[in-house]
Amino acid sequence: MIIFFNIRGIVHVDCVPEGQTVNQVYYKEVLTDLKCGRTAHRVLHQNNVLAHNALSVQTFLTKHKITML
Repeated sequence: MIIFFNIRGIVHVDCVPEGQTVNQVYYKEVLTDLKCGRTAHRVLHQNNVLAHNALSVQTFLTKHKITML
């Protein structure tokens, strides 16, 4: 599972299918779902897994003004 939450609680849950690897392509799809319909500024606290640090993900975050800690 990939879970996003804020001070009020869970805002998005993605149930990763069994056997699916969370790579940069999959993670960008999850981020796209997360940003749909939202205009508020977001800050993501992520660890240093490869999917989070991939150039395509970093470019996506920059383009959509999502700050990463």
